[in-house]
This record gives sequence, C-alpha cells and structure tokens, in this order.
Amino acid sequence: MSEPPATTTGASLSTEKDAVNNNATLSNRSDGKKFEGDGVSFRGKLIGTKDLPVDRDEKICLDSMFILKSLARAHGDHKQKIQLNLTITAVKIIDDATKAQIASHELERISFVIIDPRDSRAFGYIYNTSDDRYQFWAIKTERAAVATVIVLKELFELAFEQFKNAEATKEANQTIVTGTQPPPTSLPQVMSPVKIPRESECRV
Repeated sequence: MSEPPATTTGASLSTEKDAVNNNATLSNRSDGKKFEGDGVSFRGKLIGTKDLPVDRDEKICLDSMFILKSLARAHGDHKQKIQLNLTITAVKIIDDATKAQIASHELERISFVIIDPRDSRAFGYIYNTSDDRYQFWAIKTERAAVATVIVLKELFELAFEQFKNAEATKEANQTIVTGTQPPPTSLPQVMSPVKIPRESECRV
C-alpha cells in the first residue's frame, strides 16, 4: 500500500504523522473498530463520474465537478441516492433503494479527495482503476461534506498505520530468522489526497 493519499494543504502525511503523539495513536487504534464490517456510513447522491487525464489535480477535479453538475441539471435527471460505506479496506458505494453495490474502491487506489469550495455538500475523489484509468467520482452529501471527508482522511491514516505496523513486524521476523538486519525498504511517497478548504473558502 502506498503512503496515505496526502492532504493537498501542502503538508505530507509523513509530516503530519510525526506530529501525532502516542496517546492519539492509541486512540486511533481503538477508533479503528468503527471501520470494521460495513464501516462508517453516510447518505448522499451520486452526481456522476468522469475519466480524467491525471491522478491528482485540484483544478481538473473542480472543473469536472462543475461539468457533472451541469450535465445533471441539463438532463433533468434525479441524482441516484446512495449510501457511502467507509470500511478498513475500501470505500463502498451502495444504491440506497436496492442496496445493490455500485462500486467498491480499494483505499490504496484512491489518490485524491477534494471538497467543492462552491458547495459545502459536495466532494469528489479520484480512483485509479485496475486498467490504469483515473475516474473522478462526484458525490452530494446529505449533510456537510467536510464531515465525510474528515472521516475518510482518518480512515486513510489508520489503514496506512496498519500497513506500516505489518511491514515492521515482517522486518523484525526476518531479522530474527536470518540474524541480520534486512535491507531498508522504501515506500512510494504519496501525499494524503484529502483537500479540506478553510471555512472562509466554503460558501453554502
């Protein structure tokens, strides 16, 4: 798993991670249980999806959000009601009426998340598909989108912490078996994908 998809506030997840104290780490571990099973659920509507040329770009994402909203208005379509389940392995999008799963997006394939500064109840994220496409998923939340995005950011950080712990255990076991220090491993440097605008940037 790559490092948590980064906050586009400019700070790397590794920098944020260094600032977290031991008490916060213990709290995160206990809070992690809420992401088990069906995880944390939010209701909303699916605005639409759009293929992008890149896996992270704030302007392209916001332009895509505007285009998808405009298309929905032009067609007069009612947005599909969904349930968003944030689980320890994936973001799952469920049809609210039929309960059928629309999509399951593995956390490690989500590269960027952003809130629409023009609409406090809209956000989107880029999902990197298995055939190397970049899909932007735009979602209208039932309540303020920042509440969903903050939980999503927490989920990314927890999943990355679990990945790092598993890697550390693996290296420790290798040291015990071989009696030598394993060569250092380098993880891809990926910034947390979450973009949370300042309160002054959000207009209802």
